[in-house]
Amino acid sequence: MNNRVYGEIEDRMLKGIQKCKKFINDMPIDEMPAFIYSTFPGKSKLCEGYDSIMSMQKSHIMTLVEMDKISMGRAAELLGITINAVMAEYASRQRLGTYTKC
Repeated sequence: MNNRVYGEIEDRMLKGIQKCKKFINDMPIDEMPAFIYSTFPGKSKLCEGYDSIMSMQKSHIMTLVEMDKISMGRAAELLGITINAVMAEYASRQRLGTYTKC
C-alpha cells in the first residue's frame, strides 16, 4: 500500500477514536459503568460494585436514551424488553420530569 492509502486509513481511525472519546467523555460518571457492563456483560461479573450498579441499570440506560447516547432499540436490547416498553418508560419519565440534562 502506498502512503496515501495509509493516510486515509489513519484519518478514518482517528475520526472513529475521536467519536468514541466524545461519547465517553460526555457521559456522566455514574452512567459509564452501566453502559460498559451492559455492553460487555461477560466481562464484568467480578467487578466490585457490579450488583449495585446493575440494580440501577434501567435508570442509567434510560438516561443514555434521553441524552441521545443510545437509541431506544439499543436500550430495548440491553434491557431485554421490547422497544414499546422502552418508549412507554421514556414517555413516563418525560411526564414525571425525571430527566435532568447535564
